[in-house]
Amino acid sequence: MAHVKRVSQEDFEVSNPTGVETVYGYHVTLDENRLWDIECTVTRPNGNQNELNLAFYKPSVGVGERFLTYNDSHPSLRGPWNGFRFDNEDIYIVGTWKTRFSGAEVWQECSTAGANISGGAGEWIEMIWKNASDCKITLKIKIHR
Repeated sequence: MAHVKRVSQEDFEVSNPTGVETVYGYHVTLDENRLWDIECTVTRPNGNQNELNLAFYKPSVGVGERFLTYNDSHPSLRGPWNGFRFDNEDIYIVGTWKTRFSGAEVWQECSTAGANISGGAGEWIEMIWKNASDCKITLKIKIHR
């Protein structure tokens, strides 16, 4: 049985402090009975100061409810998270960015740039997001050993 069951790129509704909105990202189905390691890496052109963010959502009565945040500008939100157990096998992940570290600037969605399931029985998945400034976020979720 595959541990990473599927990945797709799609629109879905999520709940945020400002209400419900439709976003585009990855929908991943994992074996929720396993422990997972979550690791993010960021690459950006020299001198680029974009702030990059990943929001993890789980389905909740028709909309996604945020349960984990990765942000490359805040050390407490950089992970990695080892031995993480997902409450639900379906998770939604959205990438966003800002051009500078500013609380006033609006977050913009990153483009999805490909996903790969690998490791024989679906032991890990890698997803990539890119923004307009050639920054890239790579997220790897793999079975905890």
